[in-house]
Formats: sequence, structure tokens, C-alpha cells
Amino acid sequence: MKIDAVVNTLVLAIPLLPLEEACHRAGATYDKAYRSVHWREAWRWLPLHDRCGATFDLVPVWGNPALLLLPLLAAVCLGVAARLVVAGRRRERSAA
Repeated sequence: MKIDAVVNTLVLAIPLLPLEEACHRAGATYDKAYRSVHWREAWRWLPLHDRCGATFDLVPVWGNPALLLLPLLAAVCLGVAARLVVAGRRRERSAA
């Protein structure tokens, strides 16, 4: 995968452009009829979707799993850090 494709995916995931322009930059056609029928889809929390039409989604495939896994990973790291602090304090107390 080229770096340009990754950068384009990341840039398109950020809603800085109007949707129609973002769809055209991604090489997809913007379907107003589809968007008017499925307008709620872009406002749901999970799964995230921002579709140009029935066949093209601006949210990358890895977007939804990352949205779930990154907070979980952060919580695990926080738990491990807290456990290491507690273990270090116990070691200091037992050595003194």
C-alpha cells in the first residue's frame, strides 16, 4: 500500500471537507438520494459510516475496530501501570 493511499484514507476520515467534495476526492460519486434516505447513518456512534452512496464508505475498514480496541488498550495499559506502581511501593516497604 502506498503512503499516499494511507494519507488519503486518514485525511478523508477527518470531516474537514464537505461530504460531496470528500467523495469526489476519494473517487466515488455522491448520491444525494441515498444520503437523504439514510441521513441517520452518519450520526450513529457505532458502527461508524459516512457513505457517499450505497457502495462506498468514507470510514476506512479499520476505523470501527480501532474505535473499540484503542480505548481497551489504553485501559489495559493504565491497569498495568497502576499494578507496577503498587508492586514498587510494596517492595520499598518490605525492603525498609
